[in-house]
Amino acid sequence: MSSNGSNPRLDRIEKLIEQSEHASKEAHARHKREIAESRVEFKREMAEHRRQMNADIRKSREAMRRWAAVGAQAARDQRKRSLKLDADIGRLVASQTET
Repeated sequence: MSSNGSNPRLDRIEKLIEQSEHASKEAHARHKREIAESRVEFKREMAEHRRQMNADIRKSREAMRRWAAVGAQAARDQRKRSLKLDADIGRLVASQTET
């Protein structure tokens, strides 16, 4: 028996309120699940992004090391050429002064 004095209109209103509360609770629960799923997906994507970023940083560092090594080798080679050229010029000057 209803607590509203058996008024059919109030019974319908009470039923609509109960249905609305139930729908609201279901929507809230669904929203909480969606938020939880979204957080899990966000964390997964962030972890993947960090892995990719770290891999890119490693690749960049390796490339910089290789370029530094190439630059250092080029500097050594240039120094050798300069020393050889200086020696050749010295010999040429010496031979010119002897004549």
